[in-house]
Amino acid sequence: MAEKMAQMQNTTAEMNSNLAEKNSEISRLNEAIRTMVTIIVSSCL
Repeated sequence: MAEKMAQMQNTTAEMNSNLAEKNSEISRLNEAIRTMVTIIVSSCL
């Protein structure tokens, strides 16, 4: 039982780490999109 719990905790830790990576990827993408939109909008003005 304790072994199963430890496995689940490891899996959860792995998932959290993957999610943290994805979040930073998404943040970078958001930043890039924001920059692109700013450039496009300012070139239209």
